[in-house]
Amino acid sequence: MKGMAVDVLEHAGSQGIWAIALQTLAVLCLVLAALLGAMYLLRRLSGQQQGGGRHPIVVLSARALGARKQILLLEVMGERLLVGVAPERITLLARLEGASPQGVEGPEGPEGEQMSFGKRLAASLRQMIG
Repeated sequence: MKGMAVDVLEHAGSQGIWAIALQTLAVLCLVLAALLGAMYLLRRLSGQQQGGGRHPIVVLSARALGARKQILLLEVMGERLLVGVAPERITLLARLEGASPQGVEGPEGPEGEQMSFGKRLAASLRQMIG
């Protein structure tokens, strides 16, 4: 009799532990769902403020010039800009006319060979200078 009473109490206690664990898991799932929902809403709202989710600024190419200094070729709303970046400032070096530098289509030259960033930059500067 005594052994049976202990078994019943242990069984009831184990059900209580499982019920508490299930409740804890349910609350955890609700909190995670609320966090994911908040993150989704924040991302949607911030995307609308920054041009409807489109990226108005695209980095076409970048080249390091030294420690913490680089030159960037950017496309901003259809316009190409050559920008120098240093820790203290950002400087507009040139506005490039047209969709691409004359005789250069993207990363390939007019004959289809691969052009390095330096060659593309030199071609762009030659076009600007004359």
